[in-house]
Amino acid sequence: MAVSDIAKVDVAAEPAGAPRQPRLRHDLRLVTVAWLFGATWAFTINGAVMTRFAQALHTPDWAFGLIALLPVAAAVFQLPVSWYLERRGGRKPIFYWLSTLHRLLWVAVAAIPWIVPDIGSRWWLLLLALLTLSWAANAGGTVAWMNWMTDVIPRRLRGRYFGFRNLVGQLVGIVATVGIGWLLDVATRSQGQAPGAVLTVCSLILAAAGLIGACDIQCYVPIRDDFPPRPMPATDLWRLFSTPWKDANFRRFLGFQFVFNVAMVFVGQYVWLYALDVARLSNMQAQMLIIAVPLMVQMVAYPFWGRIMDRVGRKPILVICSTVMVLGAVGWIFLGQD
Repeated sequence: MAVSDIAKVDVAAEPAGAPRQPRLRHDLRLVTVAWLFGATWAFTINGAVMTRFAQALHTPDWAFGLIALLPVAAAVFQLPVSWYLERRGGRKPIFYWLSTLHRLLWVAVAAIPWIVPDIGSRWWLLLLALLTLSWAANAGGTVAWMNWMTDVIPRRLRGRYFGFRNLVGQLVGIVATVGIGWLLDVATRSQGQAPGAVLTVCSLILAAAGLIGACDIQCYVPIRDDFPPRPMPATDLWRLFSTPWKDANFRRFLGFQFVFNVAMVFVGQYVWLYALDVARLSNMQAQMLIIAVPLMVQMVAYPFWGRIMDRVGRKPILVICSTVMVLGAVGWIFLGQD
């Protein structure tokens, strides 16, 4: 189902005179186009290129756990941004400036080995510092984006729409994954004749990803924020943060998120280290195994789950899919050089 078809379904279901009807297709298309750039950025920085780049900056093995942890740990910055949004509003400009900063900091990351002297092989410390700033900005921008998108994308079609949007992003991700794997393998083969080839290619790829990712955010500029929540200047900080804890469902959800993150998040970079340095896969093989093949499966699964979610709700799908995800770890037991 195309974006225009999804919009037609929703417009037909909305009451006559609904104020957002004339702009709905326009906004949905822009959010989808934005994700073409966003997916390119996301699948680039989460692939082999980041692991190779960090290795070239002399990052010790233990610090790869910090790199994997930063996106999750930075979520603490969502709290002050949430408080500011409650008191002052302005979710669109907050999303725009924080998210643009988040993406452009990846250009600064890529420039580390070219503008900072390698004194005592401490590049990796600057890498961690810039990534911390980047993911902190992303955390704040995400709060504003989610709040804003709940008004831009009508609830009735969110499952179908995000299923379609994710499908588009996965197509982009497969192309980016294959292209990056090929470039990294070419650079690796050239390393003997041109020392530093891998670092140069990784830097160029990350810088390009940062710029492309910033284009994602610019696509939201024409989208209006017609119905922002009314600011509440008297919002008490303690009450804002303590009230959700009184909700039993919220506490259960936090428990789920905590266990899930402890189990899954920290291994992210070590999966790449294991595939590249222990199993001795080529960059292309690792990219295909860890990113491209799962994306191909998800291209089929996402639209299906989106339709089912609109019919039966989110919780049953979350339970089913999370249970099946656990089985995915078993395959790594059998991966080795032989």
